[in-house]
Amino acid sequence: MANANSTPVSNKSIEAQRLLTYSGHHGKSYSGTGPELVSAGLVKLEWLPGVNGNARTATRVGMIDGEMKLLPFGKMATSAQEEDGLIHIHRASKTKFHVSVRLKKEERQRQQEQWEREARMKEIEKAHKDRDDGIACIPADHKAYVEDQVRSLDCMMSVMRDKLTRGFGYSGGYYFSQEIVDEFDTVVERLTQLLQEGRVYFNKETRGREIAKIESKFRDKNPDFSAFMATTLAIGKAATLNNLE
Repeated sequence: MANANSTPVSNKSIEAQRLLTYSGHHGKSYSGTGPELVSAGLVKLEWLPGVNGNARTATRVGMIDGEMKLLPFGKMATSAQEEDGLIHIHRASKTKFHVSVRLKKEERQRQQEQWEREARMKEIEKAHKDRDDGIACIPADHKAYVEDQVRSLDCMMSVMRDKLTRGFGYSGGYYFSQEIVDEFDTVVERLTQLLQEGRVYFNKETRGREIAKIESKFRDKNPDFSAFMATTLAIGKAATLNNLE
C-alpha cells in the first residue's frame, strides 16, 4: 500500500515532462534540482554528483547485473550499457543538475518506426491532396469548362495587351497606335464571346483517361497503401454481397 508521501506514477510523468528540455532520436534531457529530479523518478538521490563521495561534477548510471547502478569513476561504459539506457548527470550549479537519458535500443527502434510511420502518413496525406487537387482541376461540367477557358484567354490576352501598350524588354522606341490597341480589345471581346456562346462537346473517354492518369500517379507513389485499400474495398464489397444474399 502506498504511504502518504508516495508519488503516483501519473504525477511523476507530469513532473518529468515539466523538467524535459530536449527529446530526440537517441535520448532525452532534463534539468532541475536534485529533489525535483528524484521526485520525478528520473534519478536516485545516491546517483547525484557530490553525494556520498561521488564525483563532484558528473556521474554516470548504467545497467549492472540487471539493475541501474552508479558506474565507477573513470571507467568507460560498455557498449551493452550504452544500449541499455545510459544516464549522464552533470552539475549545472549548486542546486541544479542536467540529466541526459539515452533511450534503450528497443525504445529507439520503436521511436524510429513511429517517426517513419508518421512521415509515411504525411506522404500519403500529401499524395491524397495532390490527387484531390488534380481531380478538382478537371471541370465538373460544361459551364465550369467554359469559365476555365475564358479565364485562360483573359490571362493570356492581358499579358499581350500589356506588351502592346507598355512593352516588355527593349522596344527600341516603337509602339502601336491606340487604333491598334482598340482593335485588339475588340478581337479579344469577340473571342471571349465565342467561348461563352460556342457549342461545347463532351468526350467521356477523355475524361476517364485524365482521371485515370491522376489516379495512376497516386498509386505509383503509394503502391503499398493502394494495394491495402484495394484489398479492403474488395473485402467490403464481398461482405456487402453476402449480406444481400
